[in-house]
Amino acid sequence: MSELLRKIKYNIRSYFETADMILIALTVACSVYGLILVASATSSMSNRLIAVQLFSAVVGFILMIVISKIDYQIFSELWFVMLVLSLLCLGVTLIFGTGPTGSTNRNWLNFGPVSIQPSEFVKLAYIIVIASVISRFGDNISSLRGVATTLGIAATILVPLMLTGDLGMLIVYVFITALMLFIAGLSIWYFVGVLAVGAISVPFLWTNFLHEYQKNRIIFGFNPELDPSDVGYQAVQGKIAIGSGGFAGKGLFQGSQVQNGYVPAHHTDFIFSVSGEELGFIGTILLLALLVAIMLRIFYRSKQAEDSFGALLCIGVFATFVFQVFINILMCVGMFPVIGITLPFFSYGGSSMLSSFMAIGIVLSVSCNNRTLSFNRL
Repeated sequence: MSELLRKIKYNIRSYFETADMILIALTVACSVYGLILVASATSSMSNRLIAVQLFSAVVGFILMIVISKIDYQIFSELWFVMLVLSLLCLGVTLIFGTGPTGSTNRNWLNFGPVSIQPSEFVKLAYIIVIASVISRFGDNISSLRGVATTLGIAATILVPLMLTGDLGMLIVYVFITALMLFIAGLSIWYFVGVLAVGAISVPFLWTNFLHEYQKNRIIFGFNPELDPSDVGYQAVQGKIAIGSGGFAGKGLFQGSQVQNGYVPAHHTDFIFSVSGEELGFIGTILLLALLVAIMLRIFYRSKQAEDSFGALLCIGVFATFVFQVFINILMCVGMFPVIGITLPFFSYGGSSMLSSFMAIGIVLSVSCNNRTLSFNRL
């Protein structure tokens, strides 16, 4: 028994010496803060919601530690398996998936009382697949073969994802791909070409393919005050909640806008509004500081990675957090259309919480298995 305890103590000490404890601490701090906000946002709703969020946080933390113990090079060897599994997962979602009432989207799989958003987990596999493909081309990524192969493999996942109707997640995947290719050294002329084609195509698509209601959702999404009772209602109410919080906020469980249900989805996509109204400027700055610190730490780990595959894995996770945090906050302050982007570690949702922890686990795997550095330092 004593020998077993010694081994356990040794393994724990060894892990603390190699793992990025700053990143782990920031992750735990975010999840605890998020649990407090969700508890407040769901106080008038079912107790099951906070129980689910707490359970997801605990399981997510365990998964993060488990993934961090896996040598990330194994992920590179399994990229094709992950690609196939991702396609199967999205295929099942297309056939059996469901979406919000009145929507044709197929974003969720229901298993009795449990609902799962597969795209949250496919996102992690997608990062691994794209990182593996790009790293194999190395300095030749700008070659026609390199670009065509990377984008072709990306399309095998992006197309079925688009068919599920999850526009928000599709944009996240596209941003991940673009940033990973940019960091990998893809010629800037490819990006210039894409932007030029986009600029030329937008007027044509706007005139010939978008219905009037779709145009209104875009126009009012960027300026919700033009339609405050319909399309812009959620964003306008979110802004009112944030603005009413002042410097120190109204106090937890005391926000009139969120507690009385004036802000739709205040416990999910608009959790930032809860922070603004109930904890004020101080609460939102703390929230942003924690998330920015996590993102900077992830980027730092990408610079410390011993190979391009490890660096690209970190960049993929970094891109996910940067885009989701940036767009979610812009949604809440009425500066971007509401497209269903969650705030990592803060928004209610088991799938979002689990995937956020697992993403950090991938970054920790890169740092823990770096054979060129000792991580008992910063």
